[in-house]
Amino acid sequence: MNTKIFRKTLLMNLIVSALIAACAPSTNQVRTIMVEKLYAGTWYLVAYGNNDELTIVPPGLRVFANFQEDGTINGNAGCNNFFGTFKASDDGSFSLEGSLGSTMMFCDQFMDEESTFLSAMQSAKGFYFNEMDQLVIEFTDSADGYDKMVLINQQNALLLGSGWVLTSLITPDGEITIPPASAPLLNLSEDGSMTGDGGCNRIWSEFTAEDGVISIGPIASTRMYCEAVMDLEVSYTIGLEQVTRYEIIGDQLILSDDLNTTVLTFFTTAFELTQTQWRLYALNGEAIPENILVTLALQPGDEAGGGTLYGNGGCNRYSGEYALEGDRVNFSILAVSAMFCENSMAIEDAFLAALQDGMTFQIEYNRLILTSENNTLIFLGEKPTVVGNWRLLRMGTPENPVDIPFEQTTLAEIIIGEKAATGLITGTTPCCEYTAGLFIDRDFITFGMPEMINLNQCAEMSEIETQYFEALQIAVQYEFSNGNLILRDGEGTQLLEFNLQF
Repeated sequence: MNTKIFRKTLLMNLIVSALIAACAPSTNQVRTIMVEKLYAGTWYLVAYGNNDELTIVPPGLRVFANFQEDGTINGNAGCNNFFGTFKASDDGSFSLEGSLGSTMMFCDQFMDEESTFLSAMQSAKGFYFNEMDQLVIEFTDSADGYDKMVLINQQNALLLGSGWVLTSLITPDGEITIPPASAPLLNLSEDGSMTGDGGCNRIWSEFTAEDGVISIGPIASTRMYCEAVMDLEVSYTIGLEQVTRYEIIGDQLILSDDLNTTVLTFFTTAFELTQTQWRLYALNGEAIPENILVTLALQPGDEAGGGTLYGNGGCNRYSGEYALEGDRVNFSILAVSAMFCENSMAIEDAFLAALQDGMTFQIEYNRLILTSENNTLIFLGEKPTVVGNWRLLRMGTPENPVDIPFEQTTLAEIIIGEKAATGLITGTTPCCEYTAGLFIDRDFITFGMPEMINLNQCAEMSEIETQYFEALQIAVQYEFSNGNLILRDGEGTQLLEFNLQF
């Protein structure tokens, strides 16, 4: 695999031995072999290496595998889908039966990495689950001395009862752009009924689905006309009637035709009013320009029915409180930063004023609709993102915090690939400039070993810097609290807290 950007060639004397130990699996690690675990969900590659060193996969590379109880394996190696058969037993032995097959597409990126991954899988000889329930597959040594890969599990969504939102639609004439605020919707119920939204009209039909095979009957719909999305809606309904196969990978539903060509791709939604970042897409019927970010997030307080709110008004950060009663919500804006942004101030003023009306709310799939006598606001749900520029606020637990003084300012910028859950964390401490790979998936996060450059010719790192890098190496969970990013270890203990910089 191409690991040039992650090779530790810069001032390795600054990396403490504790960091190296944290990246490598323990030689005393208890191997828990439960073959049944292989069959639960989808396994995503996060790292590869050997007992001395593990490397996070490069940003943008998304490799995953599904292991079935019938001995079949399938997945994606970074560009092409692969498939084959395998044998695994509770003594930790693992091997492929015959050669893996794959599709034959060419991608601009990751062809070398794909070849290396497939070769490693072909020579696989054992597996185990480490103390963090990650899957470790051992294979014959590569030319670079690698002999293991680490994968994490993502449970697959359920086909029935999930709210599916369309993300891609491929027709014989090419791919059709999906407008986020008008994305078609799909719901498949246990009683065999299909309902949804084509972007303009409500649709319904009947369906059957079993063991990867699906059939959707003739589709009926309401008769409204919406000029901007009618072509999309027609193509969507035609596509639904053409598909014959389905596959669920994590939170994605992929519908394909008889030739196994992907036609429709959806993601599932499980958004709640609180603990979701809501992005404003329309205010009183007027679309919000794509380059203006307006968000709303609610965090429950200690007492039921209320808590704090925060977000971005398009220019300034704001915060306040909210109170819930049934389907009604009242917002109180208590603080707003004081920047001036000429292109977004009118939107921000109208948005903040609208929030302070008494409102009712409705959540449909990934959409939040706030309505008052004078205003209607339409949001789309997003998980709060780690992407951005962060400043380390404190280390340790809330009961035992260590606040970071100005002279120990530690900064971190997090970047995630557009089509994958891999990325980079870069930043500075008083002594060092650092870069490391990362992998993120739902509430799981892991960081690779950092490269470091000594900025200030420090004889040694401070205790705070050492503890910071140690904490990054053992962090495996993340969450948000009032807009701050919290990193925790495998037992849920808080390690680091960052606040967002603007």
